[in-house]
Amino acid sequence: MESQKAYEILNRAKEQDKIICLYTSCYSEKFAAGFVEAISDKHVVIRSLSVHGRYDGWLLRKLDDVPRMDWGGRYEESLLFLARARKTTHPDGFLFPIGQDTNLISDFLLAAQQHDCMASLDTGSDANIVGFIKSVEATTVTVEIIDTNGENNGESVVELDAIERVDVDDEDLQDLKLLARWHESEPPAW
Repeated sequence: MESQKAYEILNRAKEQDKIICLYTSCYSEKFAAGFVEAISDKHVVIRSLSVHGRYDGWLLRKLDDVPRMDWGGRYEESLLFLARARKTTHPDGFLFPIGQDTNLISDFLLAAQQHDCMASLDTGSDANIVGFIKSVEATTVTVEIIDTNGENNGESVVELDAIERVDVDDEDLQDLKLLARWHESEPPAW
């Protein structure tokens, strides 16, 4: 979808506080749903909801990588009902105030670092880079890699331009963060 058209749709959903579903492929049934938190000319940040209307962190997507967006349908209305019935909220003040020309990916990664959230960076390779954001520079991000058992597995430096999408503090990442903090405080006996 053309970036300007996507920007207009997302801005309208944000202004009306509507749930929107983002598909990253026209050939897949997989999508992410939630409220628009911020939009720049290249990226969107969504306050993500699980299929049950529960808090599911934040996600960042490139506008050029979103060929389909749904909103105002029965699914979105049902998800909104579930979120309201459960009184689902996202913590306030996650992102700094931004403008349309902001480098949203840098701000998003800085917010993840500031709030000590686990992040998953997709660069288009077979495996995502998962861990804590250690630093964000002008063109790169350094990630303290956490393996699937919650243990430190070194660091990775990634070019910001190589990042296709980022998930922060979703349900799986919340579990992994708990495991990582456990390993830091009480190393396993094995």
